[in-house]
Amino acid sequence: MFIYQKIPQYYETDQMGIIHHSNHVRWFEEARLAYMDKLGIGALIRDTDSGVVCPVLTVEVKYQKMIRLHDSIQVKIWLTQYNGFRYTFYYEICNAETNEICCTGTTSLCFMTPENKPVRMQKKYPELHETLLRTRQEDEYSRTV
Repeated sequence: MFIYQKIPQYYETDQMGIIHHSNHVRWFEEARLAYMDKLGIGALIRDTDSGVVCPVLTVEVKYQKMIRLHDSIQVKIWLTQYNGFRYTFYYEICNAETNEICCTGTTSLCFMTPENKPVRMQKKYPELHETLLRTRQEDEYSRTV
């Protein structure tokens, strides 16, 4: 599990001072990229010359409690699925002060070339592949504890 800290900003609110629902998906992405950086995969994704892109295949979001301007939040993220090509993250956005879950969701992505051909991580990036396998196992364990 990885925890990403954030304080919502004014521009992310609607006219009632509540965080607009579209920002939750952006926060998923911020947390995911920070987690990928921690795992050593962020540079591969951000390097436009690497030959690897990671399109989002699905996004699911369940809103449970409102988040207001200046609430301190945490985005907790787990890698829940990885098969060498496709991977899925699970997210919980929590109020950092009360630990109440405000939103949950998942994103599924894959590793591809810019020409939309699959990248088999085990073959092309064996060390990163092993890191992702190990992370999935560790994250699976941490969600059950």
